[in-house]
Amino acid sequence: MAKWVGLIIAIGSLGGAVLLGMPRDAFCQTTRSSWPLTQPAEKLQTIDGELVGIDGKNLAVDISDYRIAPANWKLAIATDDRTTFAIEYDRATLRDLKPGMRVHCVCGVDSPGGPRKLFVNAWGHAIDGVLTSVAGNKVVLGVVPIGNQPDEITFVVDGRTKVLFLPEPEKPELTSLREGKLVNLPLGTFVSVVLSNGTAEKIFVIDVPAEPMPTTQPSE
Repeated sequence: MAKWVGLIIAIGSLGGAVLLGMPRDAFCQTTRSSWPLTQPAEKLQTIDGELVGIDGKNLAVDISDYRIAPANWKLAIATDDRTTFAIEYDRATLRDLKPGMRVHCVCGVDSPGGPRKLFVNAWGHAIDGVLTSVAGNKVVLGVVPIGNQPDEITFVVDGRTKVLFLPEPEKPELTSLREGKLVNLPLGTFVSVVLSNGTAEKIFVIDVPAEPMPTTQPSE
């Protein structure tokens, strides 16, 4: 278990790394007032965390799980009519977001000095883990166990399963998703899987290792 649990935790903490040094006004009017002004406002910014509340058009996001902030560190992120919302990269609305969802927020500008645009993707029931075995249509995913739950889950794929590479941070639009093939993913790839009755509907590729795990993966 330890061989991939550490990897899952390490990769999962990367999403918020650019938060440090973020200027107060660079993240679409975040209400936190203590950011040091060390980066130009037009620089791309991202935040990952847990949605803990919605107040009007403001999202309350707890980022304390991402190892770069103290416990109970929360941000209030203001959205507007230009904000794009998605759930597992399917278009959604602010009303579709629910407390408890993990969210990935990207804010940037089309051009220096231009208006800021916010993209918010929420994860509903997706499961994060590392591919440890692929044999035909059967896939084993190494996960961080919760309580007495196992450290691996097994699911199947079929002809409707989509393997999707996440957009580049600079282009987070929904149209930027790129499709791939499961057989081309090396073992050790960090993914987020959306399951329905034990079958993967979508497999989102989060991070591909420089070197695959030392396990033989069947060829296509």
